[in-house]
Amino acid sequence: MVEEKGLATALFLMKNLIFFQSREEEQAAPFFIENHKIKWHKALNVLNYIRKILKKQFC
Repeated sequence: MVEEKGLATALFLMKNLIFFQSREEEQAAPFFIENHKIKWHKALNVLNYIRKILKKQFC
C-alpha cells in the first residue's frame, strides 16, 4: 500500500519535474525534451531515484 502511494507520488513528480540542460555549466540534465519527445530511459533513472528516496522515508 505504501509502495503504491510512493510510486504514484514518484510518477506525479516525474511528470511535473523537467530538468533542462544548463547552458552555463553544460551539465547533463536527469532527463530532457528533445524534438518534443522525452528520453524515457533517463526519465526512468529519475523515477528510480525518487522511488529509492520515498522507500527510505516510508520503510
